[in-house]
Amino acid sequence: MKFDIILPIAFSKLENFEFEMYEEDSLIEALSIVENALDEIEGSKFYFNALKEIWNVTVFGDFSVFLEQLLKIVSVIKEKNDSYILDFYEVGTNRKLLLKVIDKDFIKIENASINTWKNSNIEIVEKNILYNDIKNFVKKIRNSINIIAPEINTIEVLNSWYLEILGDNPSKEEQQKRPPGTFSVFD
Repeated sequence: MKFDIILPIAFSKLENFEFEMYEEDSLIEALSIVENALDEIEGSKFYFNALKEIWNVTVFGDFSVFLEQLLKIVSVIKEKNDSYILDFYEVGTNRKLLLKVIDKDFIKIENASINTWKNSNIEIVEKNILYNDIKNFVKKIRNSINIIAPEINTIEVLNSWYLEILGDNPSKEEQQKRPPGTFSVFD
């Protein structure tokens, strides 16, 4: 399973991007704001590949659906749960993947869609590789938001989500290494 947010090489702070949190403790609302901001970047794309197939997913709609389920995937990696069904429930995608612990080092990924999608392939992934992929993905999101709409990263529930996945809390100095638009999202 591979996933990424693909962004143009150069992008800068969004002009006139506004948002409002109606429910301060709503992670889904905060992740939708992240999705909306990233969708505003011309040329942004959400990439998702599983079971030997590149999925037809979009930033608007599918991206936040995936983000809201990352903590559940991490809970399987850390064996707090032995399985989880990743559900791309947006109209047009409507696919499910079962992620199941098979031993202390590996997770099996297989199709869990009943009627909507036929795919008999199975993936076996190393937990530590999947977890590193998730952490790098979330760091890229956080750093991209710091460039395009840094005020989003002040949302408390979003910072808690970052912390839960990444296990770190970057200092202000680290967040503001370089002026907006001049640092790599991979830093």
